[in-house]
Amino acid sequence: MTECQASGMSVRSWCKQNNLSEQTYYKYLRRFRQELCNSLPVPVAAPEKSVQFSKVTVQTPAPHAQAAVIIHLSNATIEVQNDVDQQTVEAALLALKTVC
Repeated sequence: MTECQASGMSVRSWCKQNNLSEQTYYKYLRRFRQELCNSLPVPVAAPEKSVQFSKVTVQTPAPHAQAAVIIHLSNATIEVQNDVDQQTVEAALLALKTVC
């Protein structure tokens, strides 16, 4: 098979020149490929990562309120107001951690 491929000839021409039927050529090619596939190591599946969801409470800011902290990322923005509680900030940061 490698001789045929290295010859630059078509399978039909190579088989004719070497007194071999195409059917026999392809039969041995199939066997060779199957043996090669059987000799490859079996891939080990990576363990699945568990998904954890966090409850995020979204509060509408008071009119004309200025955010104490604004975090801009390529795929998310978080604005933390002055009067927000610690639990909400922690939930927002945990949610951001899963996005980034």
